[in-house]
Amino acid sequence: MPARQTVDATTGRASGATGWFFGAAAIGPGLWLMGFSVLVLRARQVAGHWPRPYEPDPGEAGWWLYVVLAGTLPLIYTCGVIYLVALVVGLCIPSVRLTLREAGLKNWHVYGAGLTLAALMTLLRTNPHQLMTWLAD
Repeated sequence: MPARQTVDATTGRASGATGWFFGAAAIGPGLWLMGFSVLVLRARQVAGHWPRPYEPDPGEAGWWLYVVLAGTLPLIYTCGVIYLVALVVGLCIPSVRLTLREAGLKNWHVYGAGLTLAALMTLLRTNPHQLMTWLAD
């Protein structure tokens, strides 16, 4: 069943596209974090110890998952920044907030994206056990 799209009478734009962007921005970082967790656990299974930089090679632990994670991190980061800017502008300007609500922004988008983006930013900034260094090698 296709997604329900409504057309705004004043602008002529379909609201489904904006709702889709906010949904993807809310779910994307969480999916990336789950994929990264699977890759780390797979590397532990292959090597017999937790991954360290250059040991084992992330490509050996799960080649296709490594390619997907390394390739989509810049995209997820960029979408997250755009999403946060849109939310900050939306919170500061009431007319923009109303437009975002009409375009399909839901409460779960805000809370889900805030939580997953905060977890992703924490992982990128703290680099626990040098796991991000391991992924980048």
